[in-house]
Amino acid sequence: MDSSVSYFDLIVANMRDARKLFRLFKSVNEYQKIMEIIAKGSNNNLDFILNIANRIGFLLYWFFDNLVILAKVKFLKLEIKPLNKAGSTFWFLALVAALITNLKALYFNVAKLEILKGEYHSKREEGTKLEIKKLISARTGIFLNIIKTLGDMITSSQASEIFPKLTNKNFNDGWIGLGGLTSAVITSYQLY
Repeated sequence: MDSSVSYFDLIVANMRDARKLFRLFKSVNEYQKIMEIIAKGSNNNLDFILNIANRIGFLLYWFFDNLVILAKVKFLKLEIKPLNKAGSTFWFLALVAALITNLKALYFNVAKLEILKGEYHSKREEGTKLEIKKLISARTGIFLNIIKTLGDMITSSQASEIFPKLTNKNFNDGWIGLGGLTSAVITSYQLY
């Protein structure tokens, strides 16, 4: 390998690590979100459990991600690979909780939409028509969240070694990149 390739690889690795420095202590944000969920409470135990599981999964993902970056910059003397695998496992578990939440929301959205469409055809009320439009808009958001979650699950299941253990196969870099790109594009679209 010539020196220009290794120099380029070093620059890419350092840029990746520098970007991660800005994510330090994101687990504190997750802790605050957990406290908000607990304070708000819920009438539905399953929703409450899924939301808490999702936020705890992300809290632990960010915690291990912080340890990885601190080890990479030589602030801590820790093995990086097991920390990365643990963080990715918690990321994957958080995504599973998010996927279940979104699939449940989609189910109830579609069911309510069918009921309202029947009511609208029989009564032709403007309020019902507006509610139908809101449900269709919400359904689009739910679909985007499901696609985004599945994209992230490609990366997290590979990094946590869950996918390789279940299938005896690995996602190649193309699939991992496509999953990450899909998630990033949808997130950017939703923020816009």
